Order: sequence, then C-alpha cells, then structure tokens
Amino acid sequence: MPRTLFVRFGASSALFLCGLMAAPLQTFAEAGRIQVREARIRVLLSSVPPVAFFVLGNGTAETLHLTDADSTFCGRMMIHRTVTEGGVASMQTLDAVAVPPHGIVRFEPGGMHLMCMRPGTAGSGTDIPVVLRFAGGRTLRVPFAVQVGAP
Repeated sequence: MPRTLFVRFGASSALFLCGLMAAPLQTFAEAGRIQVREARIRVLLSSVPPVAFFVLGNGTAETLHLTDADSTFCGRMMIHRTVTEGGVASMQTLDAVAVPPHGIVRFEPGGMHLMCMRPGTAGSGTDIPVVLRFAGGRTLRVPFAVQVGAP
C-alpha cells in the first residue's frame, strides 16, 4: 500500500518542476531486454532533494517489477508518484512499479520519479550511477546525467 508524504509547492518548486521537463533523448542502458532511455537527475536547490527521471522499457514477454533503486550519490533513493488533489500535491512512496510485457513506463515530472535523499555533490554534465533492482533479483546499472539548475 502506498505511503503518502504531503508537500505544498511554492513558486520555487514550480520553477523546479518546469525545469525538469527539458532533457535530451538518449539511450543510456540496456540489459537483456530491459531498456532505459532519457536517464537524468535534476539538482536545483540544496533545500530540494534531487529527482531522477527516465523511461523504462520492457522487451520481454513477462511483466517486470521495479522494486528499488540505489546510488552512491544518494543516502537513499525512493520510488515516488506525485498525486494532486484539491490543489495540493502529495508524494506517495511506491513499493514496486509494474512494467507490462513489451511496454514502457515513464518516470517524469508530475508522475513517477526517483527521489534522492541525502545527496552528495555532483556537477552538471557528470553521470551518477544508479542501480535499478527488479523482483527476482535482476539489476541494471544506469548512468544518470546530472542537470544542475533550471535549463
């Protein structure tokens, strides 16, 4: 069952979320028939945890379940989904995300994302390694491009 963390978004957060939408289209990683494209992590303000976005593709005939992610850059990574009700945005922590056979799931602004808690220091244009963990023990190491500040 998802856990919910309520967050009110002010003007600086709105600028932060708008800045997350610009990203290059690139393929960064592929293992077996799991594909990751557009992998990027946005670092904007020291008071706002960095957020990671990507497109996760499943080229297999089975449903994949993303259950966790971690990175040496982050003290902890959490899978979240942003939900807006009554003008208030909240983040739900997800235990897993199902990727249908031959389908894709987008981790994007206003939807699902990876939240980086207790981040380290990284400069724009560098890559941060993130390990995606799937049910059944499968893992995929993906370099996420760091984007510092608003585009």
